[in-house]
Amino acid sequence: MALIKQQWVDFSNKTVDMSTFHPDGTWQATSQGGLWALQSPKEVKSQIEGSPNTFNFRPHHIEV
Repeated sequence: MALIKQQWVDFSNKTVDMSTFHPDGTWQATSQGGLWALQSPKEVKSQIEGSPNTFNFRPHHIEV
């Protein structure tokens, strides 16, 4: 749980801990017309660090 929260803090600060990503890439859903896209670790890092997004992320985790 702490790792998930820290990852959202990192995303908000536009930093990436690459050790938390699978070396083959990450599946990501977008609102740009595609359902799922496999992104390489390099693409994920570039997207997070280079994004103009300025949202202040707050993680929410619901256990059922």
